[in-house]
Amino acid sequence: MATSTPTHNPSGPWKARFEASQRRERVVRARALELRRERDRLIADLRLAEQVQRSLLPRPLPSAPGLELGAAVRPSLHVAGDFYGAFRLDRERLGACLGDVMGHGVAAALLSVYAMQALRTKRIAGTDYEIITPDHVLNSLNDAMIAADFPGSPFLTMVYGVFDSARRTWTYCQGGHPPALLLRPGRPPILLTDGGGPLLGVFPASYAQGEVELADGDRLVLYSDGVESIRWGRWGYGLEGLAALTSTRDDRSPQRLVDDALALAEHDDRIADDVTVMVAQVSS
Repeated sequence: MATSTPTHNPSGPWKARFEASQRRERVVRARALELRRERDRLIADLRLAEQVQRSLLPRPLPSAPGLELGAAVRPSLHVAGDFYGAFRLDRERLGACLGDVMGHGVAAALLSVYAMQALRTKRIAGTDYEIITPDHVLNSLNDAMIAADFPGSPFLTMVYGVFDSARRTWTYCQGGHPPALLLRPGRPPILLTDGGGPLLGVFPASYAQGEVELADGDRLVLYSDGVESIRWGRWGYGLEGLAALTSTRDDRSPQRLVDDALALAEHDDRIADDVTVMVAQVSS
C-alpha cells in the first residue's frame, strides 16, 4: 500500500519571517512617529516657556533722574537661569538686580521666577514706606530659599543694589556674584568688591553692603559669569573684552549698547552658559 509523503513548502518559514519583520518595522515606525510628535510638543512647550520668561523681564527698563538702564539675557537653551530686574522704589531711588541660578533649562528658569517673586525691597504701611537696604534684601531672600527646601538644594548668585539719584550713589550687596564693573571716562575699570556674602539658598548667612559715589559719565555694568566664555569681537575675550566694549563712548543708549554686545555673543558657538548684562549710564 502506497503512503503519501507530505509536500515540503520552503516558502512557509520565509513568509513567516517576512511577516514578522514587517510587523517589527511597523512598530518601529509607529514609535518613531510618536517620538517625533513628543519632541515637537516639547519644543513647542520650551518656546512657550521662553516667551513667558521674556515677558516677565522688564523692558524697557525704568529710569530715574540722571540714570538710564539697559539689560538683556542670552540663554544657552530656550530658557535661562539668568534673570534681571529693575523697579522704581520712589521718586529718587531705583532698585536693580541681576541673578544667576545653578544649572540651565526649565528648572533653573522656574527658580529664577521664584527668586524675583521672593525679593522684598520695600515695606509699605498705609501711606508710609521704608526702602529695605540691599544687605537685608539678600538676607531675606536667602532665608526664604532655605525655608522653601527645594529638592536638590539649588542655589543662586545675585547682586542687588539701589541707585539714589539725589545722593548720586549705588548701594549694593553681592551674594556669591561676580563684582560689578564701574567704568569712568579715561580711567581703568574698577571692580566693586565691597560687602557681599555667600551663595543664596545654601545655608544661613549674613550679608554686608558696599556703596560708591557716582559722577556724570559713569557707567555701571552688572553681568553673569557666562560673560567669561564670550569673545566680544574685536574688543577681546571674557570680562576684559566686555569692559572694553561697554567703555565705548558714542551716542548709543545703554539698551542699544547691551543689545549690540549680546548680538556678538549670538555668533559665539562655544557658549555653554547663559549670558546676562545690565548697563547703567549716569548723566547730569
